[in-house]
Amino acid sequence: IISDLAGLPDKYNQAFTTGYWKIYRLLQMAWILWSASYIFWLSALSRTQEAKEHLEKEVAFKKAELENLRQQLNPNFVLDVLDCIKPAVYSDPAVARHMITQLSLILRYSLYQSQTDEISLDEEIKIVESYLLLEKARYGELIQVEWELHDQAYGYKVLPLTLQLLVENAIKHNMQRYPEGIYINISVGIVNNFMHLVVKNRGELVENNTGGNGLKTASERLKSVYGNQAKLTVTQTLAEEVVAKIVIPLTAQQTETSR
Repeated sequence: IISDLAGLPDKYNQAFTTGYWKIYRLLQMAWILWSASYIFWLSALSRTQEAKEHLEKEVAFKKAELENLRQQLNPNFVLDVLDCIKPAVYSDPAVARHMITQLSLILRYSLYQSQTDEISLDEEIKIVESYLLLEKARYGELIQVEWELHDQAYGYKVLPLTLQLLVENAIKHNMQRYPEGIYINISVGIVNNFMHLVVKNRGELVENNTGGNGLKTASERLKSVYGNQAKLTVTQTLAEEVVAKIVIPLTAQQTETSR
């Protein structure tokens, strides 16, 4: 065909060449438009996937929050505390009022904790102290508590009711097993830019049981907020010692005040 064109007049050769380049440019433009459309589609798909993953995390977090709230409002705990308050109303009204105040703080905290992802460590410790006060009102000196709070941990944030859950779990699963009493060691510190929330207690892990639904829910909450950087473990370290530990990355934002 090319050899045949050589014998054509110049005007036909020029027309063919011009037409060829027009077709080439059209194809080139079509390829550019197709490539741009494909890149745009990939970008939109990526954004859609990211939005889907974000939504799935939000749903998982809210589901975990609701489960955690349901457990925190366990009527058995509230009724047991009220049973302790009732006789104190007549024998020691000041103690009764103080216990009612602490119970109110815990219930209010449980109800409103879903409005925020993180709270200051100070706030969490206050709730744990309120919880322990009520439990010691029930069990007296059968519960011995030791605190180890490192100064560098103050000012950072934690998920609401995480440390409280570890303490509650230690008491709930071991008081009946050890009627003579238990000890609980609560420590909070910073190790390699991670916060360690650790609760050691007298106890024994039951086979295939590492704390039940409460710790499972807490683990899901941690994962939804911090991803794989956070972990919750429960281990038997000694014959009668169980260690529950939560490790979370330090949040970039610090609270306004710290000790």
